[in-house]
Amino acid sequence: MTVSNAQLGIIGLGTDNHPRGQTPKLESVGDDADERFYMLATFCFDLSRKLKYISLALAEHYGDAPPEWAQRILRDEEYINPKPATISWAEMARRAEQVMKGLHRETENAGYSETLRRLAGQAGEPAAE
Repeated sequence: MTVSNAQLGIIGLGTDNHPRGQTPKLESVGDDADERFYMLATFCFDLSRKLKYISLALAEHYGDAPPEWAQRILRDEEYINPKPATISWAEMARRAEQVMKGLHRETENAGYSETLRRLAGQAGEPAAE
């Protein structure tokens, strides 16, 4: 199966925008630790929501994933958020960071930065606005 235009449209629409648009973020919370925490939580929840839109848009393709990828994803999920065991939020954050850094290394090793620079170099000068 190929991804449909409707699915791509959902991904395109669902991933744009963010809380309070173009308003200042850091300045708006000042030195209030609670407001800073809630702003960070809002952005985390909003990012999670957008990723869920992508997941739902591609739900019909879940079964097309290679079993090795499913195993890997499950292993990472269980490492970061073991159940029924409970670990501290601090430990979950450390584990999530460790997995994220490993994935970043993999994308770099797969040629992400080189490909990005190569393709960007093919674009020429940006058009004047």
